[in-house]
Amino acid sequence: MQPLKLLVNYTTRGRKDRFFDGMESIYNNCAKPEHMRVLISCDLDDTEMNNPDVVKRIAEYQNTYLIFGTSTGKINAINRDLDILPDDFADYDVLVNFSDDQRFMVWGWDEYIRTDFNQLDLSYYVAYLDTDTGGSLSTMFIAGKDWINMFGWIYDPQFFSLFCDNLVEDCAKYLGKYHYTGYTIYQHLLPAFGHLPEDKMWREQQELGYSVDMVTYNQIIAKGIPEYLKQFNL
Repeated sequence: MQPLKLLVNYTTRGRKDRFFDGMESIYNNCAKPEHMRVLISCDLDDTEMNNPDVVKRIAEYQNTYLIFGTSTGKINAINRDLDILPDDFADYDVLVNFSDDQRFMVWGWDEYIRTDFNQLDLSYYVAYLDTDTGGSLSTMFIAGKDWINMFGWIYDPQFFSLFCDNLVEDCAKYLGKYHYTGYTIYQHLLPAFGHLPEDKMWREQQELGYSVDMVTYNQIIAKGIPEYLKQFNL
């Protein structure tokens, strides 16, 4: 049986050094890079990433596809390029959403994911332990392609920054498609937990998340997850 094909959806803006640290954690800890693809989404107006030196350096990594485009925010950037993938990238089994403040901390992280999904099916959302949240919320989205196809996106595009991962877990649990591993393969270096210093973009995302996204999430929860899922015929 062929190993499951993984697509790492990697979005970044204005953090070149953090971006390449993330790339190193992906590749240095990957057991089977030949069965992995990395989609990198950047903004056209991001001069820190959109320059010849960075483009050349990215091309040195195996199986990458770099897209420059226009984003209206963090969640829009995450969802933005899934519908314009080349065939060998679109032909994935499991999608891993990755950001420049995340790091794979375990060698063979890809094989852990394959092992877990081989015991499930591709309609599942798999939550790996986030040691900062203590398992109450997984902040790395990992789901099979059938899950992606049910919704048509990674995160609901009405969100801008926060609480969209809470909604994903709520939906997965209600649908019986949530699997919690109890062990970790990554670390999320959030400033909120003291891992990285705050920067302007992080503060803006936090403000937007708690002033807008939290209201959106609470409105959805007030109506109920079954009502929310009706739009997907689920």
